[in-house]
Amino acid sequence: MKKRWYILLTSSIFGFSMSAQTPYKAVVIAPVTDLVGTPLYSLYPGKSVEQSYAHLPVCEAKKVPGITCPRIHQLIFNQQVTVHETTAQEALVEVSSVFYTVGSSPVKHTRYWMRKKDLHPLHALAQNDLDKLPNNITHMPEKMASPTHKVEVKTTAHRQDPSPKQTNTNAESIIITLKAPFTDPVTKQIYSAGTQFVCNKNKKIWHRKHEVWVLDTRSKQFKKTYIPHKLVLAGQKRLPEQRIKQFVQLLREWTQQRDGFIPYVWGGCSFVSTQNASFKTVHTSINAQPATYFAFNNDTSAPKTGMDCANMIVRAAQICGIPFYYKNTATIKRYLHPLKKNQHLQNGDLIIINGHVMVVASVANNTFIEACSYFTGYGKLHEQALHKAFRGIRTYNDLIAVHHAKKRVARLNKAGVVDTIFPDCTLLKIRSVF
Repeated sequence: MKKRWYILLTSSIFGFSMSAQTPYKAVVIAPVTDLVGTPLYSLYPGKSVEQSYAHLPVCEAKKVPGITCPRIHQLIFNQQVTVHETTAQEALVEVSSVFYTVGSSPVKHTRYWMRKKDLHPLHALAQNDLDKLPNNITHMPEKMASPTHKVEVKTTAHRQDPSPKQTNTNAESIIITLKAPFTDPVTKQIYSAGTQFVCNKNKKIWHRKHEVWVLDTRSKQFKKTYIPHKLVLAGQKRLPEQRIKQFVQLLREWTQQRDGFIPYVWGGCSFVSTQNASFKTVHTSINAQPATYFAFNNDTSAPKTGMDCANMIVRAAQICGIPFYYKNTATIKRYLHPLKKNQHLQNGDLIIINGHVMVVASVANNTFIEACSYFTGYGKLHEQALHKAFRGIRTYNDLIAVHHAKKRVARLNKAGVVDTIFPDCTLLKIRSVF
């Protein structure tokens, strides 16, 4: 995902009311919710806030982004945030699961705007219900990863080994994580891969299913539901190498959907459904200015679900317990270590070319996995051979040579024609996040 940031402007500029308040914790109660950098009330003054969020497209059809698709990130059900400001329909929240940095500044940016209706304050829950919420993934362990300092991974009393670090008062809970979407007959919702649930302590398994607690958004009461084992990550591994192997395996499963593919969504960080339609370019106007965006035929879903390149890695890595919190390619390059001449490239390592990141799927078979944008003709998550994506690159030995020599690399589109020539290619070691 390319660098793209929105200034959080003050209410005095836009002329709407923000409530000054003491920050409070809240939990996301929508299966998926979009995060933006500026209140949509201000970006689209001619629309209601509800319409503005509902109409965010999968991706803007310009390589230089404007305001057509201001989505920066997505949160999923049961993730927790800190609410700092609110308007009538939007909330400024602080997110702990990802961050980005800008330039040489070490400041970690973590605040976004979202729909207020997709949040439920924790103080509105009964004290004994707080144990029914899963741990909150956080990028703030005692020793935070930095360009010169590695993460120190620690374990706690949780039954799930908490890497990425997770914080909760419920130290004895059993937490499960979806690796694929789950359609819940109790709440009538479809929950994204990556969603975590707390198992009922008294009954973990029921007819090959996990009995878990789920907050019903209509009644605001916790209910029991049952999640099939096949939709849940089967035992988080303890060793980094095992987690990286599991990470690659999960990504490969995501690229091998029987009923379609997971679409590319700018700022997307969710997997709720697959897509099998072709996409088109839509021309319209926003605020009396020409605007274009990509759309799938007959797709009326809202919010749009899918992933961009960096968020694909965030979601899969955090499901597998890899402490990866980096929102864009610039931040990834800042925190991960580049491949050295005395090191071997391994499955799970990352490939970065000017604002786009991919995962080494198989060194032996010379393939990689990516969430590929619409500009190259794909618009989806897929596994691809190196020679189909890069001119003159057939093996990883070829790509390693380009990395060390800092040579240019030409990206091919779906038709096999050069789409863009990038100044260099960087290979990064995923093991360096531990």
